[in-house]
Amino acid sequence: DVGSRPHLKEGRKTKERQERMHHEAAEGLAQHSEFSGEWPPLRGDDDHRKTKKMKRLPSVVAAPKNLAANQVEFPSQTTVTNPHAARRVQWDLMMLVLILYVLIETPFELSFIGENFELYVTNKFVDVVFFLDLCSEFNLAYFDVANGKWVVERDKIASRYFKSWFALDVLALLPYSDLPARETGFLRLVRLLRLLKMLRALKNPRIFSRLAKRVTLRTGTQAIIKYIFILFLIFHWSACALRNIDYMILGSCKEDCPAIAMENFWHVGIWGQYTEAVEFAVATLNSDMRAVNISEAVFSIIIGV
Repeated sequence: DVGSRPHLKEGRKTKERQERMHHEAAEGLAQHSEFSGEWPPLRGDDDHRKTKKMKRLPSVVAAPKNLAANQVEFPSQTTVTNPHAARRVQWDLMMLVLILYVLIETPFELSFIGENFELYVTNKFVDVVFFLDLCSEFNLAYFDVANGKWVVERDKIASRYFKSWFALDVLALLPYSDLPARETGFLRLVRLLRLLKMLRALKNPRIFSRLAKRVTLRTGTQAIIKYIFILFLIFHWSACALRNIDYMILGSCKEDCPAIAMENFWHVGIWGQYTEAVEFAVATLNSDMRAVNISEAVFSIIIGV
């Protein structure tokens, strides 16, 4: 009995040490959800000290930010429109075509045509489509890049639209087609307000940003197409502006009228005048000044610069 006491004493110490190790290991397992790392081992004091160091790691992992819209799934339980849905892309393509129509037709009608019933009806149809597009903006979700999520609450969508593009979209929707196209005096200047319809072009960046994800053309090809179209618009708008300037100079003059650059083509019809006006714009942009009065000279300097 006496000889076995040291053995019993040693056994109790071993048992106590094992119980203490298991107790400390259990505490580490209970706190494992507070850190990232391996499960704490149950082997000894040295390993356990390493495990306790691991508990000092941050307990919260930051959520990823600056995600792109195509990296986050659009909510399925919502009735608002996904801006990248196929139907919305088709609508945006139609709006892009109508914007290009407005940019080309509005100055041409104002400068060369005047009152025309067919164009009046067409413009009213275009106005209705733009009004529907304005209404659709209140039901169009947007992606919050800062928080990395889609915003589908209509009150937030409306608030964002009111603070951004709503005022300009309404200004572009006013019935400018009802303003007189061919009058004398002050109304000649008033009719220029019709050009405010061209504010609808401000929709272009928003539409392009949504369509960019569907475009497969290379960046260089896109840049060339944009350059050609911008150059065409410069020639077109310059020709229309020259026709307006000469029209205001001549007024209702029939004899001893002031000289104008389009004098030889003034009575040959719309397309003859337009061709001469475009030729004037191209020549001016190539530093070939053809102005024959002060107004034309000032206009040539503006487009030449």
